[in-house]
Amino acid sequence: MTHAISSNTTEPLPGDFARSVLVFAELIMFGALSSVYAFARSSRVTLFDATQHTQPYLRIREHPDPSDQP
Repeated sequence: MTHAISSNTTEPLPGDFARSVLVFAELIMFGALSSVYAFARSSRVTLFDATQHTQPYLRIREHPDPSDQP
């Protein structure tokens, strides 16, 4: 049994506009916060680098240390 889907409906989907506004607001907020972070990092590179070296879980190693193996 097949059901035909009518494409001539005139009612808009509920929540469509509100969802679009929410997604747009999230994109704007993400872009703004990313810009603030990039600006802060570019103006204080030595501070960010020093902080990164004091937090071992943020440190990125190119070659893992074999002594870290259990």
